[in-house]
Order: sequence, then structure tokens, then C-alpha cells
Amino acid sequence: MRMESSTESKAFPSNSDISLKPENVLIDRDGYAKLTDFGLSKENIFVGGTQANSFCGTCEYLAPEVIAKERAYGQTCDWWSFGCVLYEMLTAMPPFYSKKRDELFNQIKSKQPQFYSYHSAPAVDLISKLLAKDPSKRLSTSEAIKGHEFFAEIDWRALALKQLKSPYRPHLESTDDTKHFDSEILQLPIDSPPLSSGSHALELDKGDDFDGFSFEATNMEPEDETPPLLGSRLSPPVDDYY
Repeated sequence: MRMESSTESKAFPSNSDISLKPENVLIDRDGYAKLTDFGLSKENIFVGGTQANSFCGTCEYLAPEVIAKERAYGQTCDWWSFGCVLYEMLTAMPPFYSKKRDELFNQIKSKQPQFYSYHSAPAVDLISKLLAKDPSKRLSTSEAIKGHEFFAEIDWRALALKQLKSPYRPHLESTDDTKHFDSEILQLPIDSPPLSSGSHALELDKGDDFDGFSFEATNMEPEDETPPLLGSRLSPPVDDYY
């Protein structure tokens, strides 16, 4: 998969909180990245304009401003998530990790990512700028990121036209071949989790907005602190609304 194709895909003009994480980055038949899962994304979030304040996403990829008590955030939180994914692709683990949510959030707010000898200087510089704690100092425009030294050899026009050869292309028997998907996922009904009859709108005062979901917060703190390998399941998504 071409990491730079994720950069190109991420260049949305007015979306925020797109839940960017490895399991939401799919690979098409040509080896190019396709971003998925826009169910909780916010539209019309412009730099210097309207901001979001929902607390949702997967813990390891949440920006500091998203987990702040007085939360208000814009598009820059997505570039933080992009920095996390880039780090994970190069390192095989997230930049911040703990199975204890409080410890994880403390790391996100106060700890710097650890770099190793195999990280190139351009990679360290780009990731450090993407993971700036202060969103106003974060590298957060597609133009600046695509112009970074890390992507110096990329012909962005050729990439947009899918003229660059990907180092990996999945072997497919047909256009609808699903053998690369987990069989457990393929067996789920399309309307999972099942809804009751009729349309379903969130009613925040009833406290039952997420009945039918399999995750319960009581399962958040197992004892094993071993970081997961790239692509393994991390913390369940946080879907709290305020």
C-alpha cells in the first residue's frame, strides 16, 4: 500500500473526525489506499470556523484536544491521527499505547513519541510535526504535508491519476473477491447491530442510545500491557456524545 495515497485521500476540504486508523484504511485492487468509515465525521468544519466537540473515535488515535475536558477541535485532529497511522506503519505499534485508558490519555497529552535508529530524519521530522500537542502548531494542511521532505520523491499528479506502481497489489480472483476480509465480518448482517422498528434517532437523555453494541466499558482494563502488533485490534471505539 502506498502511504502517500492515504495523504492524498485525507485532503478533505471541510470534514473532521473521520476515525482514521489502520483498520479503516483499505487497499484497492491497484494497491492504493482507500479511507473508510465516515459514520461519525462532521461536515463543514473549517479552519478558524465551526468546531466539533463530540468525544468519539478509537483511543490510540485521538488528538489531545479531543480528550480535553473543554474539548473543541477542527480538522487538525485528523492530521494527528494520520501521524499516528504513519508512525504505526513504520514501527508496527502506535506512538502511544496502554490498555488502561487514563494512562493512555496521559501519554497522548504529555509524552513524546519514541523514535528508533531505523526512523529516517525526514520521518522523525514529519511525525513530530504531525503529533504536535498544540493544534495551532501542528502540520495540518495537505499542501505542507505533501511538500515535506519525507514525500520528496512522490509525483502527486501521477499518484492522483494512479500512474504510480504500488509495491503491493492484492491478488483478486474477481472485482468482488472478499477472501482478504475476515470471515467473521462477512457473516454479519448488513443492519448489525439490529435496530428496532422504524428510524432510529439518538435521544441523549434516555441513556440507552447504544443498546445492542457488543462493547461494555467494564472490559477496558485487562492486565496485559504488551503493545499489539500492527493491524491487531486496539481499544474499542469511544462513542460518547455531549
